[in-house]
Amino acid sequence: MSQPAGYPMQCRVCYDMAVRVLTGPPKHKRYEVVQRQQCPDCKTNVIVYAEEGEMKIKCARCTQDGVPCDRCLPPDDSVGSTVTPGETFPD
Repeated sequence: MSQPAGYPMQCRVCYDMAVRVLTGPPKHKRYEVVQRQQCPDCKTNVIVYAEEGEMKIKCARCTQDGVPCDRCLPPDDSVGSTVTPGETFPD
């Protein structure tokens, strides 16, 4: 069975979080759980974590089972991302 090309997210906030983790500082080399916060759109906790060296995101609404951050796709109903690929963020 082949893996899908990408996973469409249900909200822009969760998608932007996945992009930030991939383009930000490499904190994942030191921590198992990189980021945990409340998503105002999904009204649930969102966790970004490292599993076997791969960054994943888990949200009760967008990605119940956790998916690789680099395979997340923007939601279909969104106009544009608030995060530009390749953009870096300060600590």
